[in-house]
Amino acid sequence: MSASIVVLDHGEHLATAVARALPEHAASVAACHQTAQAVTLLGGDAIRVLIAGPSMVTAGGVRFLQSAHEARPDVVIVLVAPKDSPVDDRELFRIGASDLVRHPASARALKTAVTRALELSRTMSGARAATPVARAAGTAITVTSPSGGCGKTFFATNLAYALARSTGKRVAIVDLDLQFGEVVTALRLRPQYTISDVLDGRADAGDEMRAELRDFMVRHPSGVEVLAAPKDPQEADRVTSPDITEILQIAKELYHYVIVDTPAALTEPVLAAFDQSEALAVMATLDVPSVRNLGVFLQTLERLRIPADGVSLILNKAERDVGLSTAEVQRLFPQGFKGILPYSKEVSRSINTGRLVMESSPTCDISRELATAIARLVPGEPAIAGGLPGGPAGEPATNGHRRGFFRRLIPTH
Repeated sequence: MSASIVVLDHGEHLATAVARALPEHAASVAACHQTAQAVTLLGGDAIRVLIAGPSMVTAGGVRFLQSAHEARPDVVIVLVAPKDSPVDDRELFRIGASDLVRHPASARALKTAVTRALELSRTMSGARAATPVARAAGTAITVTSPSGGCGKTFFATNLAYALARSTGKRVAIVDLDLQFGEVVTALRLRPQYTISDVLDGRADAGDEMRAELRDFMVRHPSGVEVLAAPKDPQEADRVTSPDITEILQIAKELYHYVIVDTPAALTEPVLAAFDQSEALAVMATLDVPSVRNLGVFLQTLERLRIPADGVSLILNKAERDVGLSTAEVQRLFPQGFKGILPYSKEVSRSINTGRLVMESSPTCDISRELATAIARLVPGEPAIAGGLPGGPAGEPATNGHRRGFFRRLIPTH
């Protein structure tokens, strides 16, 4: 069997430890002691994971890993670095490392990192083999983040409100935080049905029930309609990626905009939502863990062949004098942020009163910055820039929306 994992390090110890940590027949491991040898191995199609050992934590080693990542972005890289060696997050981003393990590492830590890398590689392989999805009439915008507490629901609900109020078009929110969805709580709604009932309806009445999707929605006074998450977290396991694909395809036929709120996890339903989306808003907050996770997340999207021009970054809860500045974060991400939203007590007040901040406090700083971010995120809607607080802050409008660009990541049959 050809090697699927290459361990690049001067000694044999790490390769032996990786092989021992993996379950039998999970993958084949090859030890590689020279970069020239690694180049030869990476020239083939069999290699799925490259584990870079402590000897590669040098200026020359980082340059090699960066070139390897550029040549083979489909190969998942795991960096094993000495505990006393400072590793700059920018270096991790640059070499495309999906994981950092400190050496000497336990068998459990190695197993966890390598297993995660193999799973990511399999997901990427599925994306490469997939066929494109035909674009429906509406536009789906998925709001996501690799970290919890970044304000995904806050942004998704205000985005939906702004689109509905300023354009007069039909707007829906699909809550894909299937275990602990908060959209109906944020909007103070009491849904009679949830996404679980959609699935039950299909089972009871056949595919015709899916054509009546709007019957399962709950309506907000702004006009936004919401498909709620299950009431029981245990029901989340019932919802599969084909279910999400079908629901979003139908939703895009019924609504001009479909906003998808997600958990902080790359679950199969979330990947299916990416597949059906025309735009992706990725949230982060002004703290080191969130910023680091954002970098790794973007590397993952790159490996999944998601075009960067469809990914918009939103920095939330930005404050001064917290040990990390917005300027530092912007330097890490040259693609820039569509919006930098300040920390605001108005947000907490709006959540506690059940009124969206753009509704309850339309002229406050956070509402103006939200308007700027939304205008840039949806440049094809001139009404956004002119009709929201904050004025015409968006980027130049385009002739219509971008074509659906997310490849099918999860098979539906």
